Amino acid sequence: EGPCDFISLVYCLAYGENESLIPCMKDKNNKGTTQFWTLFAAIARGVDHVAPCRTRKEFASPFAADVLKGGGLSVEERLKAKVQILQDLKRRGIWLLDGTYNN
Repeated sequence: EGPCDFISLVYCLAYGENESLIPCMKDKNNKGTTQFWTLFAAIARGVDHVAPCRTRKEFASPFAADVLKGGGLSVEERLKAKVQILQDLKRRGIWLLDGTYNN
């Protein structure tokens, strides 16, 4: 079993990843926050890093290809890459705080 819902916060792993929800969500409005994951990847890895992907597509940000759907990786691989980025940021003393009220 996995999560069945998500909240629209930049670091919510299911935000933008409909396939990660049980049952699989069909919400086209769940686009996620690719710009933030690209920024997080740049901070965690540096812009010279080239992330693994399964496409020949040119990326403006190759250091984040493994967290973007265009990289051709499975949802599990994208989520694993996102977790690794968050763990690296936390290990370096960089953590995210959010003042969002969620009822």
